[in-house]
Amino acid sequence: MAKMPDTLNTKKEIDEYFKNAMKEIVIKKKEEEKVKKATTKVVKKPAAKRGEKKEKEKEVDDEGNEIEKVKKPVSNYMKFTESHRSKVKAVITGLSPQNLFKEVAKLWKIYKEFVIEHKDEYSEEGDEKLAELWELRLEELLEKRNEELKEEDEEKKSEEEDKSEEEKEEKEVVVAEKKKRTKKEKEVKSDEEKEDEEKEVVTEKKKGRKKKEEKEDKKESS
Repeated sequence: MAKMPDTLNTKKEIDEYFKNAMKEIVIKKKEEEKVKKATTKVVKKPAAKRGEKKEKEKEVDDEGNEIEKVKKPVSNYMKFTESHRSKVKAVITGLSPQNLFKEVAKLWKIYKEFVIEHKDEYSEEGDEKLAELWELRLEELLEKRNEELKEEDEEKKSEEEDKSEEEKEEKEVVVAEKKKRTKKEKEVKSDEEKEDEEKEVVTEKKKGRKKKEEKEDKKESS
């Protein structure tokens, strides 16, 4: 608008000038973008072959330099876990991965209290002395915990055996009751059979008497 000539007087002439100016700006902008794309080299990476791991795309800054990512420092808890997992596994055998993690987590809590308790006492000797003292304490803790787990395991086995005995006794009681019921049913059936036999005997006697009476009646009539 600042370069608009003074010769333009009417609104129509001003609108036409503004319209042409906007077109020129758009065309100029497109040309600049084309030049920028042409100067930027696009390097295509070859397609990854089957079985090969796809490389992660590297992050670069505005100047094209690779941005180096700073790794987070490993926490004290992770260092402790890595160094103590094998120690726990060596003393307390047969732990599942989940229970192994729980045991190490318990030791971490004890270790933090241990450091607070002895840090000032061994500050002059340094961390090495404190580490030696912890190793002795750790050995005691692991042996004690191993014994506790063994006792827990024995108690569990004893409870399972007791439960098994109770179930066995209950089964024996059920079987005994079933035998009693079966015997009683047989006795009842036997009594019913006796009654049926007696009824048959009585019926046969009645039939015999009736036949005898019929014979006597025939004799008398003849």
